[in-house]
Amino acid sequence: MTGRSVKKVAMSPRTARQYDTIRKAKRALIKEVALTCFADLGFHSTTISTIAAKAGISKGLIYNYFRSKDDILAEIVSESIDELYSSFDTDHDGHLSVEEFEVFVRKIFDIIREKSRFWRLLFAIMMQNDVYERLFVRENDLVKRGGENMRVFSQEMVRMFIEYFTARGNGSDESYDPMIEMLMFVNTLKGFALTFLFSEELYSTPYYEKMVDAIISRYR
Repeated sequence: MTGRSVKKVAMSPRTARQYDTIRKAKRALIKEVALTCFADLGFHSTTISTIAAKAGISKGLIYNYFRSKDDILAEIVSESIDELYSSFDTDHDGHLSVEEFEVFVRKIFDIIREKSRFWRLLFAIMMQNDVYERLFVRENDLVKRGGENMRVFSQEMVRMFIEYFTARGNGSDESYDPMIEMLMFVNTLKGFALTFLFSEELYSTPYYEKMVDAIISRYR
């Protein structure tokens, strides 16, 4: 051996926490790239190979995390639903108060404004032929809310909204229909969200906030 010999440095093995961080980063990368591919190329035209090439990883690596592109989209949608509805019925008592109603509406539009690019892409995907049905209509239970079947959560949510609008209509004349009020409210939320996402230039900060205030004032 000479003075020029290279001294070997022992590499410490990765910890469980480091492996977990790497896995989460890879999973997030796959979902981010897939979201863009689904929106730009179309869900049906996008393949696992497409996503792998765009992400700069192997096709096999994706299958270590997801069984199919349906599973990738289902996880994206499930996480977005979890975030949107995290402020619904905050005390978890099965009843929606006026205060909880207002918090819920404001939270929805805060998230949509802060993550407008993500929601613009997601709406564009969900409006593609057959995508909504693949996730929500067929008996495959792909989309979850807090690990729970989305249909079960939706039914409970509708029940609470009907109860809320029934209480709100106490003292109204016979033409008042809580189901109609709920449907008008839901369609108002969807309509404003879509208008903002695809015509964002129309809503400067003051007008955006005034629209949110107007929706709350109309339905609280």
